[in-house]
Amino acid sequence: MKKAFSFVELVVSLVILGIVFIGSSHFYLYLYQNYDSLKLFERLYALENELYENPKTRALKLHNKTLQSLHFTEEFVKDAFFEFKQLKAPDKSYTRYFKE
Repeated sequence: MKKAFSFVELVVSLVILGIVFIGSSHFYLYLYQNYDSLKLFERLYALENELYENPKTRALKLHNKTLQSLHFTEEFVKDAFFEFKQLKAPDKSYTRYFKE
């Protein structure tokens, strides 16, 4: 009666363990790549939220031959990678900007 593993059984078990560990390393690699994408989206969401809650503003004046001077307010936020901007008219009466 044998009490130890044979050399063939030992090699087969090592091959199976190697396959399992290679698969788990690929799983953790893809998980880490998805984590980077998630952090990027989280950063975009935070910057967009800051644009609506606490933007920096700058006054813009647009001159055109056919229209009057158009006054806009530019709201913007930026970080190291992204920059969000939006234009807002100071009043919602756009008819005064156009000639009849």
